[in-house]
Amino acid sequence: MKPAQVLMLLPDRDFDPTESSTPWRLLSAAGHVVTFSTGSGEAGVCDQRTLHGEGLPLLAGSLRCRPDNRSSYQAMERDPRFQQPLRWVDVDPQAFDALLLPGGHAPGMKPYLESFEVQRIIRAFFSREAPVGA
Repeated sequence: MKPAQVLMLLPDRDFDPTESSTPWRLLSAAGHVVTFSTGSGEAGVCDQRTLHGEGLPLLAGSLRCRPDNRSSYQAMERDPRFQQPLRWVDVDPQAFDALLLPGGHAPGMKPYLESFEVQRIIRAFFSREAPVGA
């Protein structure tokens, strides 16, 4: 089976480390190629409160990453494709087989959620009925 070319769109900051690194780890382990894209074209930075649990309200401790997910995120940070993502504006959706849209709850997600470029990319995947995970 030919490896899939998977595009993962991320905001510049505040995305959920588990929602991004777990699919990256599993897809990479299966031999697929995951390419990252951020608004700025710089490596994204996850929600640090979720990653480390510091500053979370007492009853929100379950939002903290488990140690295995922190390890996955740290491994993803070392991936050259993560370190040098495409800019959203430069993405050609036709170059990819599938799309991943990790979420998050912190304020840095807002530009990602409201981006016309992100919406353009998503529409292109849906219009050709390509797999989209969110």
